[in-house]
Amino acid sequence: MKFTARVEQVLHSGIHRIAIERRDTELVFDDLPLPTYVEIEVDDSGHAMLYRYRDDRTFCGDTWHESLQNAKDQAAFEYGISEPA
Repeated sequence: MKFTARVEQVLHSGIHRIAIERRDTELVFDDLPLPTYVEIEVDDSGHAMLYRYRDDRTFCGDTWHESLQNAKDQAAFEYGISEPA
């Protein structure tokens, strides 16, 4: 099962970071690009992955969630995405 939604606003930029190099014992991080849409995929056990992409399919990060509702809640927190009434 897959759900897709456009990102109209980013409420919490800079919360997704990626390690880009290691300097001695320190990791150096950079912000991932801001997404233009998200996809939620639910597996057979009910767990969900929230994927973030740009329109050109540039990857902008992902997070694992225990349930579809948890993934939807995260999308609402980060981007104000809500389901239609």
